[in-house]
Amino acid sequence: MLTLAVGAAVAVHTAFAFATDLASRRIPNLWNIAAASAGMVVHGAAGGWKGWAASAAGCAVLFAVTFALQLAGAIGGGDAKWFAALGSWTGAAFAFHTLLNAVLAAGLMALVHFLWKGTWRNVTRRWTAAAWLALSARSAVPVGAARSLAERKEMPFMIAVLPAVIVTAWQWEGSGRTWWTVF
Repeated sequence: MLTLAVGAAVAVHTAFAFATDLASRRIPNLWNIAAASAGMVVHGAAGGWKGWAASAAGCAVLFAVTFALQLAGAIGGGDAKWFAALGSWTGAAFAFHTLLNAVLAAGLMALVHFLWKGTWRNVTRRWTAAAWLALSARSAVPVGAARSLAERKEMPFMIAVLPAVIVTAWQWEGSGRTWWTVF
């Protein structure tokens, strides 16, 4: 029964966030708080204190990782909280793999976009110059420029997250691990 509840919760959580992110470029805080709390309640009811603690740990670990990404300007605050809520339902390992797959998917989508639009040369030159100056500690300006570019997101991150959830579930199933009972 827990398997069905977790699978359904992840599907609803992902679909709702996808729809709201596309429509308004926001994922409501109340939604993420409710999803994270529900994950902890369900796992607490099914597994007692150990289930609740594992759920809370998944939530906390993913929030810490994604909050750092948010501070760097890589993702939005709603995305960070969405991953924390995912961690409360599936555990840190599955949610972290989903994050990695989403970052890869977003990178691939950006590459296709740059190639399609023909802007890849200019973007590559700017980012290479910024990386060189930042790594050689000659200027902190490129770091600020990179952050301002990240704040002007062209694409809602959930466009990459939706396929990442599906791919991660498929990867975990193929490896013999059951993603929704990682606790």
